[in-house]
Amino acid sequence: MRREVQGTHNSTAQRDRGRSAHRIVEASLPVARIRHLSRAPITEALFDLRAEVPETFPIERLKLPRDRIGQKYPGVEEQRFFETRFTLQPSRELAPQTTELGVRGYSFKSADGLTVAQFRRDGFTLNRLKPYTRWDELLPEARALWHLYAEVTGIREFTRVATRFINHLRVPATPAPDFARYLTNAPATTDGAPRSRVGFLSRVDSRDPETGLRALVTQATEAAPEPGALTIILDVDVYKLGTYGPDDRELDEVFELLHGMKNDIFFGAITETTAQEHE
Repeated sequence: MRREVQGTHNSTAQRDRGRSAHRIVEASLPVARIRHLSRAPITEALFDLRAEVPETFPIERLKLPRDRIGQKYPGVEEQRFFETRFTLQPSRELAPQTTELGVRGYSFKSADGLTVAQFRRDGFTLNRLKPYTRWDELLPEARALWHLYAEVTGIREFTRVATRFINHLRVPATPAPDFARYLTNAPATTDGAPRSRVGFLSRVDSRDPETGLRALVTQATEAAPEPGALTIILDVDVYKLGTYGPDDRELDEVFELLHGMKNDIFFGAITETTAQEHE
């Protein structure tokens, strides 16, 4: 079984298999070596399982978990959904129309607010905010909670399984950010544009035809709170479509594959310099 990297350790054999199966890079690129990073730049990690709960399902039942997990997750909040419609007409500006769709679920927050369990009509999500702990701590917690979600809703299968890690890298912005120092494949400028890049936004959707695993990788920049700095966002969302029962052993195997692909993508996207700065 693959163990944690980015915030824990990984076996050599599995690492090599992951590299060959999920990552193709130019030999000349300064790709980071996969290993434990004690100061991993993860600002949010999540486990997400989508389900199809009938519209006739009483939404109040999604509050039932508070009797079982209230000591660990004392905060409870409603999740209300809204729909906004825009109407365009020639020479006339109309205000958007917003309709409330009602309560679609509940969020259960830990006392420190860093861990959130979402029980929604369309599925279950466990969010962990910075500081990140460990994969082998969060996966068992997510598993126990998605079993509770299945018990409360009566669903027999999940149709989409995902894990997502959002990383923030703080870099100097003056005189101009040197993206090549931190990323292996930062978006390039087009012909005719100034050669000094000061920001970018890139989103790539890819699929492994052998395993069916998919990845949405977003790289972007945003202003940092302190002057003279810039934040690089590296958002890695890996998922698989299918049908998985809450107790299906294949579900755990899929999460381990997703975790391995996430690590391969993360370390394939950053340079060795970046990795060293987060050890």
